[in-house]
Amino acid sequence: MKIIYANIVWFCLLILGITNANVNRFRLVEWEAMGDVRFKYTIFYGLVLLLLVVSIAGLLLKRKWGFQLALASNVSFTLLPIALLMASVIMLPTLPVSELISHSALNLVAGGVSLFFWMALVLGADKEKCVV
Repeated sequence: MKIIYANIVWFCLLILGITNANVNRFRLVEWEAMGDVRFKYTIFYGLVLLLLVVSIAGLLLKRKWGFQLALASNVSFTLLPIALLMASVIMLPTLPVSELISHSALNLVAGGVSLFFWMALVLGADKEKCVV
């Protein structure tokens, strides 16, 4: 049961980080010229935040759908940094991979933490404690 509560804390940290990124996006001058793109980013990250909040609610209520949504969220947050890194490698082939990794380091760390929680939820015995 402890891993579920640790996962809730992780999702709260993700919510704080995503909210901070959204607020900073509205403060940067570079984004002012791209209002439509900024709006799409805000909508996308707003939906991600909604997914995390619903997942937290399901985990706190010990529902099966909350557990499954937490699994799906962790899978998404594990694969997203890897996909972004691979897209950067493909789109910028002249840039050294070490520089791309240094720019993506925080995303890769977040992906690693999500991978840990994904595996902990899959291998843990907490899923039997979740009711329908």
